[in-house]
Amino acid sequence: MSIFGRDYRKVKNYGPVKRERCNNCCNESTFQLQKLSTWFTLFSIPIIPYRTNYLLVCPICKNYEEIDSSEFLDYVDLIQSQKESENQLLSSDGYITESGAIYRTETQLNFIRQMKEIEMEREKRNSSNE
Repeated sequence: MSIFGRDYRKVKNYGPVKRERCNNCCNESTFQLQKLSTWFTLFSIPIIPYRTNYLLVCPICKNYEEIDSSEFLDYVDLIQSQKESENQLLSSDGYITESGAIYRTETQLNFIRQMKEIEMEREKRNSSNE
């Protein structure tokens, strides 16, 4: 029975961030942002994290690229801003799941963005005419 150990790893997936070609499998895909924490354990219970790695992971071959913490934080901010902008675009006419979440296709979201831009241009023209 092991009393001390350092083999417990916790992976947190933040979602898709960057579309590029993978150096390993040569496929173009959207890389996933992940945070990998390695913990010191006592009687197989994780106690203290002693190492954290920030990774961009290819969803196809699972090859990864390690990034620094400042770049990681920039990507997290990007993900948060994308989620906020998508939440602003949602309305009751979307696809509603059993849990109450509303989902739209990328085409629908692009159409809504274009309509919002057209509406903003009309408002600017009307305010300049007055």
